[in-house]
Amino acid sequence: MVPLSDKTTIFFICLIGLVWAQQPDSLEVFQGDTIEVVADRYDRFRKYNSISTKMRLEILKTPASIGKVSNALIDEQNAISLSDALKNISGINVQGGLGTQDFFVIRGFESSKSGLILSDGIHDPVNSLFGFYGFSTFDLYNVEELEVLKGPSSYLYGANTLSGVVNMVYKKPLDKNFFDLTGMYGRYDFYRINMDLGRSSRDGRSAFRMNGFWQNAASYRINRSSSKYALNPLYSWQMNRKDHFEVRLEYTSSRMIPDVGIPLYIPDEKWQIPDISPLTSYQITGDQIDQNSIRIRLDYTHQYNPYTVLVNKLYFSRLKGDSYLTMPHVPYRNPAGGWLVDRHIYAMNEQRLLAGNQLEYRTVFEAASMMHQVVIGVDAVYQANDADRNISLLDLTSFFRPVQHATGLQDLLWLNTINTEIDRWNLAPYLVYHTDISEAVKILAGGRLDIVNIQGNRLNDTFDYIQKILTSEPREVSRRYTSFNPMIALSLRDSEKLHFYINYGQAFAPDAIPLNEPEISKQMEFGYKYASPDDRFQHTFAVYQIRKERMTIPLVGPLQGDIREPTGSQVSRGIEADFFARIFERLYVQLNYAYTEAELLNYRELSVTNELSTKLMDFSGNIPPFVPGHLMNVWLFQYFGSGLGIGLGTNYTGSQYVHADNNFQLPGYFLFNTALVYRFEHGGWKVNINNFTKTKYYLRGLGQYTLIPAPLSTICLTLYYIM
Repeated sequence: MVPLSDKTTIFFICLIGLVWAQQPDSLEVFQGDTIEVVADRYDRFRKYNSISTKMRLEILKTPASIGKVSNALIDEQNAISLSDALKNISGINVQGGLGTQDFFVIRGFESSKSGLILSDGIHDPVNSLFGFYGFSTFDLYNVEELEVLKGPSSYLYGANTLSGVVNMVYKKPLDKNFFDLTGMYGRYDFYRINMDLGRSSRDGRSAFRMNGFWQNAASYRINRSSSKYALNPLYSWQMNRKDHFEVRLEYTSSRMIPDVGIPLYIPDEKWQIPDISPLTSYQITGDQIDQNSIRIRLDYTHQYNPYTVLVNKLYFSRLKGDSYLTMPHVPYRNPAGGWLVDRHIYAMNEQRLLAGNQLEYRTVFEAASMMHQVVIGVDAVYQANDADRNISLLDLTSFFRPVQHATGLQDLLWLNTINTEIDRWNLAPYLVYHTDISEAVKILAGGRLDIVNIQGNRLNDTFDYIQKILTSEPREVSRRYTSFNPMIALSLRDSEKLHFYINYGQAFAPDAIPLNEPEISKQMEFGYKYASPDDRFQHTFAVYQIRKERMTIPLVGPLQGDIREPTGSQVSRGIEADFFARIFERLYVQLNYAYTEAELLNYRELSVTNELSTKLMDFSGNIPPFVPGHLMNVWLFQYFGSGLGIGLGTNYTGSQYVHADNNFQLPGYFLFNTALVYRFEHGGWKVNINNFTKTKYYLRGLGQYTLIPAPLSTICLTLYYIM
């Protein structure tokens, strides 16, 4: 175990000591994760956040880059999954994840390794141990709004926050009785029902809410139906004036057909997309991903006084997944001049358990004529991951006319390649401190010490393609380390509505297979935030640089031993600008723009050469995959007094490479979307059309050289019933 430095110890002692200063009676603590917002239902202005400090702060006065997606915007755009909504955040490039999972690139770094997704402030073990697939998409059926904290955030949230944190703020029980039912029908046999039920006691001390959905849909490319459903009951009880208790349960189940995409091929010196139908599939008929999850959450809040609160969150999650995925290899030319492609089948069974408790003390006080906000907390988390991965080889097939393998899965010869059992314990005290040095200057500082202990076993079978045999290499995993990650920020108010800020932060992320040292990132950011005196216009601007070190790079593929080295590094620089305006009474305009310049500083990876052989290649100086230079999002929505609303928007994604070799580049594209809404007292309807200009574009597929053709356009009709 690495001991704490003297500076780290002094940092914690000094900040904790501030808690015991004199506390005035006129201040209040606001709990960001239990706020009930009462406002114009059409509004989507970004006023407050809790993701940066776990206390309610005005975004204008927060010295960090914060993105938010309101419930109004989610509803207008008919955003169903997390990926649908994240398109509204500057600096995020949403990409495909087998058509079954959320995957995005934030500030030049991919979410599976550098971005953390929170469920109402709590970690969710969504990413697979293997890294290239995850546990389904995050559905927004029970989400009130999204918060995004950009940049390294381990000072508050620990591991896997190298480039940002996304927090899904759940819907809360309300002090009223209601019942909302929503039905949707869309292209490609899309059917969905959403339910939202609420009941409250007469005295308002207890309330119940039930959210749920059922969905069945086919695919644009693979004509096989997928289905999923979820139920989320929660109960809230105000025991007395000081004590509040809430229990939340959630069960989700899904059976989805993954889309691994179409492989690129290299007929000359450059990779190309084959000139074939976008409906072409290289998968077997048995490909599917079956998943289910159970989440239990118990929250207890004790309000000592108007300015001090104790919050305890006890949580448990279990996620199970059984997956069958066809992986097409790189196509090659046969002696007769045609093109062939090899395929193999992954069969994966994985279970992840997470149990933890988060205890926080939050207070606001005055000392030395300055206002102080302090959060002191400790996370205790246990995670267990059990996984088996098997492989079976398929016969060759024509690249331009592939044949879907119809043999049953039980008839295939399965070879075990990886069996992993990993247990991880994490104890992490943390502290966040915000103060007003003067009327114009504010400081935000924080730090978290993660003490991590990892134990487990890994049976890694090396596959020999020539002899068609496996060689077992059992390995014991045992590691212990500590990681302290600070954050410091300064905010300077130029006027009542204009604030400049600068911040520095760092973060860490353990290797997925836990054999190497954790990856680390460091960021410097400068920006300003402006709001008009009448709050009808908001503008934020940020300039940043993130450097990531100790990146784990594959030296040998997963079928040959999955050997990695933590020697890679990457830098990402960029600017982000966000504009929000309310013109006239109910005409809303939102514009987000981001320019990103990313570079692989030290990066050599096992890759495919132009001669279709594999070897270690040096890609230092290249641009990382799926990091476009320009991203832009525009959305306009006009509500009329009659209940009618009309929306129009566009998304622009600049050109982007699909692999670190920079041998193939996807061109930039615009997508145009529209919405027509009509609401009345007890219901309404809505029509959403996405990509109505039928722009042709591609999303990330499975593996290094596969792409998924996106649907040319989609249309969805929604009917509302409100009681």
